[in-house]
This record gives sequence, C-alpha cells and structure tokens, in this order.
Amino acid sequence: SQSRYARVDRTNLQRQIIHNESSLGELKAYSAERFVKEINSDVEVHVHAIRLTEKNALEIIREYDLVLDGSDNFSTRYLTQFTENRYRITTVSLTNSLKN
Repeated sequence: SQSRYARVDRTNLQRQIIHNESSLGELKAYSAERFVKEINSDVEVHVHAIRLTEKNALEIIREYDLVLDGSDNFSTRYLTQFTENRYRITTVSLTNSLKN
C-alpha cells in the first residue's frame, strides 16, 4: 500500500522543489514525473510508485542505466545502493541526509 508519506504535503514544498501547490495530495512519484516532462518531454521516465523491497529491487533496478535515489530512510537507501552496485548502475542521490 502507498503510505501517506508518498504523497505531496504542504510541508514538502519549501524543501522539495520538484513539487508545487498544484501537486498537493498527489503521489510524489507522479508529481516528479510531471515536473521532469514539463522541462523536457523527450525524457523517458518510468515511475514505480511502490515500496522498494528485497523481493522487487533486483527486478526493478537492473533494467535501467540511471537510477535517481530519493529514499529518505537507511534501509531503502542501503537496498538501492546494494542493488545498483551489483548491476553497476549509475546512481544519483537526491537527498543529502537521512533522518533518524
């Protein structure tokens, strides 16, 4: 299931500039996709609006040349980095710190 944390909230707007007021209540993954497409419609974006787990990480990540990691917790970031290292996929971290 998609948690409440996966949706754009007013408290996100000052620090997550990829979202705006018209995105409030929308899943962050789809809001981010729209933002990227508005900048360059030729960019191919594949949204996976699901929680990354040990069961699905390999299947999802191995198909890509570039992964944008927007995770905000240690376990997801570790799983993402482990999988990306295994398949030698370029990763761009979209967060600079993790909250405890």
